[in-house]
Amino acid sequence: MGNFVLFSTIINIGATLLISIILMRKKYHVRALTLFIFLYVIGQIIGYGLGVDILKAVIPSSSHPESGATYQVITSTVFPLILAFIIEDIYSHREELNYKFFIRNMLLVLILIGVLQFLALPKLLDYILLFLAIALGGIGLYKKLQKG
Repeated sequence: MGNFVLFSTIINIGATLLISIILMRKKYHVRALTLFIFLYVIGQIIGYGLGVDILKAVIPSSSHPESGATYQVITSTVFPLILAFIIEDIYSHREELNYKFFIRNMLLVLILIGVLQFLALPKLLDYILLFLAIALGGIGLYKKLQKG
């Protein structure tokens, strides 16, 4: 079972990096994907180097005995990808923030709410973050409708 987890980890990380590099060579969001690769590699180093399970791409699983591995796509891949696009939006040379910034921040807050469900925190924090996500989504939708 340990070899399968190791093999799955190498394949998962390699495929993610390969797809990112291919998209960069085709000139799709080069700055954001460069930042994503940096954040992804740093996250994997922290995950496997310091033992932070939530950042690992693949972890051993007792609930899936046939494969022995669980893939954590949201916290290991999607979170750094959204974070990279948000950072690119913030540091872009535009005069004002467009609606995509608010929509991406809404998604980031929703992911944060999902991650916080694993911790024993007061529900008030969840409600505050949910209100923030709804407000960001509303502002983004309003800006999109104004633009179009």
